[in-house]
Amino acid sequence: MINFLAEIANRPDASIQPTPANDVTRQKNIYYLDIGPHPKNTYWIEWGGFYDNFSDTQIELYYGEFLRKVDSIEDVFNTEFSLFITSDLLVYFNIPYHPWLYPMFKVKAFHVTPFLSSAINPDNPSNNNIRGVNASTRLAVPSINSKLSDNISDIVLNQSFSITLTNNDGNFDNESKWNLFNTPIHIKKSIVDNPTYEDFKTIKYGLVENVTINFEGFTIEASDKLRAMEEPVCNLLLRENFPNEIDIDDNVLNKNIPIVYGDKNIKLLKLNETMYLAAEFVYNVSLVSKIKD
Repeated sequence: MINFLAEIANRPDASIQPTPANDVTRQKNIYYLDIGPHPKNTYWIEWGGFYDNFSDTQIELYYGEFLRKVDSIEDVFNTEFSLFITSDLLVYFNIPYHPWLYPMFKVKAFHVTPFLSSAINPDNPSNNNIRGVNASTRLAVPSINSKLSDNISDIVLNQSFSITLTNNDGNFDNESKWNLFNTPIHIKKSIVDNPTYEDFKTIKYGLVENVTINFEGFTIEASDKLRAMEEPVCNLLLRENFPNEIDIDDNVLNKNIPIVYGDKNIKLLKLNETMYLAAEFVYNVSLVSKIKD
């Protein structure tokens, strides 16, 4: 039976304190975080202490950008800005700098709330346990279309999608509770009977762009991650990025500096009468030709 799972993230009031992963060589920039349940009946609690660290069965992490969830610890080793959650609720993640070097406004943790389109087990419809969290069956079956970008015409499709969650009981009426703008959303699909969490495979991922609330439903509109990035992909050609002795013509200022992948013909940016700029990074130049205007 086909079943859909939507995972949305909301901002908690909790702190995170990652540490270097002791079981991984330091050269790999791997850190980990324990998000398991808080201990009970401990010496610390008996003396009036409390635990304020993040605790859940899922998490989204943001270190300047949202970390991508991968399928194994080995994938984390080879992928920057990625994370993996073990069955023991240890979060291993890979970032290029020490966590304590990121300014606080670039570090965020997000709770993940699951919603299903139908019960996991029709014979026991009240037990919809997703990694220790009971998922409510509020998700309308999503209609998702995927189109390919047209490289020949230089058309890149940053596709959007939307989901609707049932709201006839007013569960989503509190907008401050569901402050989802620019948070991650995953749409997953399972095609097996009585699926486990591992049976759900991601079919769409994006960042929340807009929400609409009415008496019947809570509609979440999401956009492709690349479309929703706050910073431009290309750097701008600015005087402060070049040594003072290099003169730059005014008509080329503030233009995008191309980013090139693979072999590509590009038009040079003329900085002055003797200097040209091809792209941000160029590993090899095979031919330079002059074309008359």
